Amino acid sequence: MATKVFVHVGYGKTATSWLQDKIFAKLDPEIYLGKREEDFPRWMIDINYLDPIAYDQRREQMRTDLDARLTDKSTAIISSEAFTNLGALHQQAHRIKDLFSEPRIVLVLRHPIKWLISNYKYCVEYEDFHLNFEDYLDFGERRTPFALEKRPPFYLPDFFYDETVPLYQNLFGHDDVLVLRYEDFVSQPVEFGDKLGQFLGMQLPGFSIASQEKVLVSKGDQDVADLRMKNLRVLAERCTGNQLDGAEFDRLCRPIERPMILPETKSALTNLFAKHCAAYYPELTAESA
Repeated sequence: MATKVFVHVGYGKTATSWLQDKIFAKLDPEIYLGKREEDFPRWMIDINYLDPIAYDQRREQMRTDLDARLTDKSTAIISSEAFTNLGALHQQAHRIKDLFSEPRIVLVLRHPIKWLISNYKYCVEYEDFHLNFEDYLDFGERRTPFALEKRPPFYLPDFFYDETVPLYQNLFGHDDVLVLRYEDFVSQPVEFGDKLGQFLGMQLPGFSIASQEKVLVSKGDQDVADLRMKNLRVLAERCTGNQLDGAEFDRLCRPIERPMILPETKSALTNLFAKHCAAYYPELTAESA
């Protein structure tokens, strides 16, 4: 009997780590094969990150290895938010299609502006981001995300849900793609868990209780602003080769009081995403009016 394969592709910042560690990892070890808090399997890293030439060279061996992992399993769940890494979303969807036989897809969306702010805060805290929020946005006017050294990292067309959802539905079939919203997980965890469990064809015990525990909690705006300036100071010291005291750093890089996201930026993002995400976030249409 063929293995029923479910691939949870993210997006990141939609309780992906929580689902991996609090729900999927608690299932039978034979079922969950995906990313965990302390383990990102090498075979998954290869799927997510191999460049196209290396992927083509290793594809047959990767298929053989995957077949061996899935042999004698009735169900397998694979989860990695790297499937929806910005700038590679289309490529990753086609790799899933290429490697797995008739997989079913779990895709969790989030209000795109809130996703961007949340991820910006994360990157300031863990990835040493030191510029303002706006400096990391690529509006994608020319739809050219692959010149990584030339562009900001947040590629906004990857949040055009009127493109992303049909991409998966066309590849895997409308009925084999479950689309959920992070906001429903927050406000209605029982219903969210029921929909997910029904799609997977299994019980997800303790879902509602576990949903009360957050894995990652964003810092407040002021804490993020302070961390950003700390990151900038570290960069300045690396560039100058000198350790800067507080007064000298303030003289060189005195921070300007400003909100996390400028009003004009929020307006531009709202207008952009209202054109592409209103089917899932109708409030964007009202906000853009």
